[in-house]
Amino acid sequence: MAYSPGNRIDNFSNPNILFDSTPTGVPIGQSNEADNATTIGLTINTIANARCSRGPTPTVDCDLNGVVDALDVAYGRGSDCDGNGALDSCVLLNTSPCTTPAALAFCSSGLMAAVDPATAVAGDYFGKSGAIGANTAVVGIPGNDERASLAGKALVYGRVGENWILRASLTAPDAEKNAQFGSANEVGYDMVFIGAPGARAAGVATGRVYVYSPNGTSWQLAQTINCPEPTYGDYFGEQIALDGSVLVIASRGHQTNGLNSAGAAFVYRKSGDVFLFETKLTASVPMAGMAFGASVAIHEQKIVVGAPYSVNAAAIVSGAAFIFEHLDTGWTLQNKFEGTSGSTRFGQAVAIDSDRIAVGAPSDANDGYESGAISTYQFASEWYRDAVIRNGSGAPRNRIGSTLSLSNGRLLVGIRPEQNLNGSVTMYVDSPSGWQRQGISYSGTTGYVRGDAGFIGAPYLNSGALNSGGAEFLMWSSDCNNDGIPDRCNIDLGSETDLNNDGIPDSCQPFNPDVNGDGSIDAADLSMILLAFGDCLGCPEDVTKDGVVDSADLSFVLISM
Repeated sequence: MAYSPGNRIDNFSNPNILFDSTPTGVPIGQSNEADNATTIGLTINTIANARCSRGPTPTVDCDLNGVVDALDVAYGRGSDCDGNGALDSCVLLNTSPCTTPAALAFCSSGLMAAVDPATAVAGDYFGKSGAIGANTAVVGIPGNDERASLAGKALVYGRVGENWILRASLTAPDAEKNAQFGSANEVGYDMVFIGAPGARAAGVATGRVYVYSPNGTSWQLAQTINCPEPTYGDYFGEQIALDGSVLVIASRGHQTNGLNSAGAAFVYRKSGDVFLFETKLTASVPMAGMAFGASVAIHEQKIVVGAPYSVNAAAIVSGAAFIFEHLDTGWTLQNKFEGTSGSTRFGQAVAIDSDRIAVGAPSDANDGYESGAISTYQFASEWYRDAVIRNGSGAPRNRIGSTLSLSNGRLLVGIRPEQNLNGSVTMYVDSPSGWQRQGISYSGTTGYVRGDAGFIGAPYLNSGALNSGGAEFLMWSSDCNNDGIPDRCNIDLGSETDLNNDGIPDSCQPFNPDVNGDGSIDAADLSMILLAFGDCLGCPEDVTKDGVVDSADLSFVLISM
């Protein structure tokens, strides 16, 4: 095959390189010169000038794949549509080329990123707990024996476009046998929280929570939180819940009023760089063995605490969920939900998002022995139960509602059946016609959802070894403002703000200038803001939801008066 004048191969042309035994180009000026040489002559100066103008050799590798971003773009493994030197999968800037479907595709996928232990170890229970934020996630491995038997471990992941990249492997600095570090996790704006319910204090197994903050490319211990009223078998740190500047640590085994396993929940509030103890929450009538604190959830100024063995007025072990609200006088018990029959473990799992609460009763027997059920509640001047979700299959011991997580209209429901130890996690979506079950179920027992990202933990998965465990991350294409562009893309493009870093545009969570909630915007609201000046992520005085109470909050209230 010969290349004659008039033919051109744009991507290469060299008289010393053969194709089908024929040179791909010939020297300039010869009678049989092909237009390949012409191409080189026309483009060589432009190519040289462009290359020289780029300066030093690029070294940035934002997706951590071992290849610098410039080469990823050059070889078609990534795109840089706005020309800022970073892959579009790492960051999108607000320039028109980046609003094309190709550039937005990574935001709208429903990718499931599998996360497995580096080496499968029997009894690790990798994924028994997990938490996820907008760009950070934690996976607990409470059965890990690396430092000591059942000392535990936790892995921190960072979100890079569609991918979750391992950032750190954490163990307790004072790792000890049976501490089970990683039994519970939470993710804050710039911190991660790891619970170790078996950690010892003064020789007694009471539990502890470790707080880590980023330091460059690593995570360092920032604070250690011990139970302020330690008693043996507290299980302090077995359940953790966080919203903004408020941290709740549950302790289902705590001795309240001398009653074994009556339970308690301890509330902490961020002050500067540390969390300080604020108050202790207990049941209105503590009872021995009620396990108040078996589950806990928080959203803004409301805390929900589950007590699956609470006894009702008819002396039936109905289980209960207690709702506390932060008012001018502090945290106050506002409501109590109880199971409708006995021995259902109502309150074993709880979840809250805005004006919706979900309570799991995994031993409910309506559809068969321990088939399980979930009650959902809605607030409209008062709380009322609006739905009951059941398995519907009639299969015994499905234990639907063993774990729950609720965010942005998505409810992840954990099922832990006896006949299938690995279990499954199912998603329900809130709609005008009620909770709609989605078709797919994920293998695992634990689900956690926040904004447009989710986590599925499968601690009983035999991934190369018995109960070594596994996990995967999920991402969805939420579009809360219905503009046809996924929320994540709006945030990354800069067309929407996300000041509280929850993955949901602030326009879908409008600022509320009525700080004290009395129905009037007046001097009382201004006074509250002035008194709360400073860091205050998640508090009502932070009207603009940027984590700081400042002049911006004052200005917004003033123009709203």
